[in-house]
Amino acid sequence: MVLDKVMMLFWYFQEKDVFEKYYMQNLAKRLLSGKTILDDAEWSIIVTLKTKCGYQFTSKLEGMFTVMKTFRDTMQGFTAKLAASSERNEGPTLAIQVLTIGSWPTQTGARCNLPKEILAVCDKLRHSILALIQVEG
Repeated sequence: MVLDKVMMLFWYFQEKDVFEKYYMQNLAKRLLSGKTILDDAEWSIIVTLKTKCGYQFTSKLEGMFTVMKTFRDTMQGFTAKLAASSERNEGPTLAIQVLTIGSWPTQTGARCNLPKEILAVCDKLRHSILALIQVEG
């Protein structure tokens, strides 16, 4: 019922692209910070927008959800692989998110120099992802 009221209000907006940009930026923040309480509710909004405005309007929003699910699954596999290996207690743990350029709103960010212990774990993750790509590809 709330979604229907939101969509009714949406139709009164003159600049739907401004809404899309604002919604995309805020959805990205919610997804990256893990503050999406109800993924189903977010997905319902996207499906409704897709029905009303077309695929082009929601393709990047859908892409953000797809990327988050894919990489969440990849990280779970990587974590399980490390836990099963003899290297499980060596070094720090790693929790990262890899995003595709096309789906996410662009932002400039500062580059950082990571400690060698973190770089070693990143290298293990990179090799794990490359092996996964070779198996699937």
